[in-house]
Amino acid sequence: MFLSNGFTYLLNRLSTASNSNLAIVNFDLWNRFTVIQVIYKLLYSLRKMSLRQPAWDKICEFTTKPTYLLHDEYMVSKTVTDEMPNVHNSGDDVKRDLQTRHCIALGKLTETEARLKAARKFITKRRVTLDKQWEHLALKEAELRNNFITFSNSSSKIAEMTAVIKAKVKENAELREDLKILQETKARMDATIKKHYLYENDPSANLAMLQIKLHRSDKNLLRKRKKLITTRKELDNQWKQLDDKEKALRENFIMFDKIKDDKAIIALKEQGIRDFYQKTEEIKQTKLYMDAKIKEYHVYEEYLDKVVEECADFTSIPEMINRYLALLSAKNFMAQLQEKNLKLLENAKTDMGKLIEEKNFVIMGLNNQIANLQARYENANIKSLESEQLVIQIKNNAIQRMSEIDQVKTSIWNLCTHMAQGKRQPMKIKKDNLEEQVMYIKRTLTELAKVNQLLKKQARIAKLKKKVGTDK
Repeated sequence: MFLSNGFTYLLNRLSTASNSNLAIVNFDLWNRFTVIQVIYKLLYSLRKMSLRQPAWDKICEFTTKPTYLLHDEYMVSKTVTDEMPNVHNSGDDVKRDLQTRHCIALGKLTETEARLKAARKFITKRRVTLDKQWEHLALKEAELRNNFITFSNSSSKIAEMTAVIKAKVKENAELREDLKILQETKARMDATIKKHYLYENDPSANLAMLQIKLHRSDKNLLRKRKKLITTRKELDNQWKQLDDKEKALRENFIMFDKIKDDKAIIALKEQGIRDFYQKTEEIKQTKLYMDAKIKEYHVYEEYLDKVVEECADFTSIPEMINRYLALLSAKNFMAQLQEKNLKLLENAKTDMGKLIEEKNFVIMGLNNQIANLQARYENANIKSLESEQLVIQIKNNAIQRMSEIDQVKTSIWNLCTHMAQGKRQPMKIKKDNLEEQVMYIKRTLTELAKVNQLLKKQARIAKLKKKVGTDK
């Protein structure tokens, strides 16, 4: 705007200067330095505008992908390539986003199903191993019970043997007490000897007393050894007697076990005989009871014979009974099948309820995602409207600037043509060549400045001549 106003002012001044005889004075009044400065600014601005791209293209050069689009593409890149081979979400395609999220959910469901299958296989294997371990423990329990029974049977024998061993231990304890008493008496005798018969200042007397003590201890030692030999012989005899008694006791146990087994066998045989007699009596009673029942149900037999005679489907009573049993077994089979199907239906119903619940949660999550995406879409729409308004405003400003530039170009062309007419020269510069036009204006301005200087000099010389003539 400043450039267009400056050039219009310049053209007006030049037109007035060319049409009047006072052009030199008017042009001198206008500062030529400001004109040159304006022209240089115009050239610089035109140079920059020619080098760079249009303003609206530069301003509309937004970022290719905002942050939320990059985030969505990062989330989409995690999807399975086999299921979604060419996934590319631009951020505004809500349907594609839902498809990708549905694909992710399906992948997670397949993973969970595979994990559940593996867990079920592991549980079945574990159950089989636990059943085997339980059977092994049951066998061990049976063996322990049998061992406990045998141990309880042999506990009486062990008690008798322990009583004999305790008696022997008591005898050995008595002998040990006798030895302790002898040791105590010996210690007392030694103490009395030290107290009454030792002399501190007479070593010969001490030696004699010690020899007496040694002689007595040797006698006691020989006596105790003899007694030990006799007691050893007695203990050996007692051990032999105990061994003989143990052998006899074992033989008696064996004989007692045989007698006990024989008695048990005889008792079992007698019990079997009694049971047999009882069973024979029961069989007789049942025979009488069955005879009575046969007499009672003979009427039904006659009725069944009549049914067989009249009905052509049956040839005998057993066939009819077999038909009844077959129908009864079929009825039971159908009841079991119905119960099994009902259980399967209940299990399917529970599984369907669980699946519906899981899918409801998934749908709720998808609804939340849709709401978030809708909000994001609205925000993006608002931002896009704002950006469109900004682009429109920028385009309007650019159009205005371009119109101003066109006005400047036309003003420069008019100035060039006006200067050429003033010089009375043909216009050889093309209308599109702006730089040559500006250079032509610059040259004309410099020529005008030189002409102005020459005229000023001539005017000064004329004034000086007039002054000199008046002085004379």
